[in-house]
Amino acid sequence: MLILYILINLSLMIYVIVYKARKCRYNRLVLLARICGLLLNFNCSFIIALMLRQTIVFIRSHRLLRKLIPVDDHIDFHRVVGRFIAILSTLHTIAHIANFANTKEYSLATHIFTTTTNSGWIGGFAPLSGVVLLLILLAMVICSLKWIRSSGHFQIFYWSHLLYLPFYVFLILHARDFWKWIVGPLSIFLLEKLYSIYTRYTRGKGRTHIDSVTIDQSKAISLTIHRPKNFT
Repeated sequence: MLILYILINLSLMIYVIVYKARKCRYNRLVLLARICGLLLNFNCSFIIALMLRQTIVFIRSHRLLRKLIPVDDHIDFHRVVGRFIAILSTLHTIAHIANFANTKEYSLATHIFTTTTNSGWIGGFAPLSGVVLLLILLAMVICSLKWIRSSGHFQIFYWSHLLYLPFYVFLILHARDFWKWIVGPLSIFLLEKLYSIYTRYTRGKGRTHIDSVTIDQSKAISLTIHRPKNFT
């Protein structure tokens, strides 16, 4: 799985270098930004696929699919892809800033914090939305560090990861072709959410409650939870 993932990323990188660079004649900075941009399109959509819980359960329940797709490693894979997204985003940002700095027509601040240059596919919103995306990603990366998750601050990790909602909204507005990459995984993700809501609130499907709570002498908490009739 990891080898296939690496090959896909290498193929996308070669595609930009061989085809896009020759067709559009990018300078080196723009070429680096374009390579990172295309890789971000793929990775930001792929990372959603790694967290499709119902799909993973379905794959795990079928022997043949389980052998072909190592779903038991999906959380570790999610972390790897997340780190790669952070690296790509940093390189993408640095390349664009360096390119803007070499442009004499507008100042660097005008490029980044205004829509004057008309960069991007929605009214020059690409640089400004890029700043927002970088700040959101920074918050998510910091709050997902192991020492935060393991030091009794799991809620910080959980709530910060809900920033994926504005992250993907701004990413669709930022990148012209990202919607083409996200439409498949996002559709499955939304269907899973609807199914989860249905099973959670349908009587006999997913509703549960705590029957009792006990704390022993070692201060360990023991919960007795009602098991729904159709729970598997």
